[in-house]
Amino acid sequence: MNAGDTLFHKGDKADAMYYLISGRYRLLELGIELKTGDVAGELGLLSPKKARTQTLQCVESGEL
Repeated sequence: MNAGDTLFHKGDKADAMYYLISGRYRLLELGIELKTGDVAGELGLLSPKKARTQTLQCVESGEL
């Protein structure tokens, strides 16, 4: 992913979770930054509507 790209938006269908291999990412609604080694997208898979609960944007280019 490149800096500025959005991986998913709040409310999107949740169909995968992601392991962050490199780069930095931000959950926009919470203002929380994720980094290498973190997992993202798992809560949407567990939500009753199987929908994303946050928007995840790439801050520093990296690999998922």
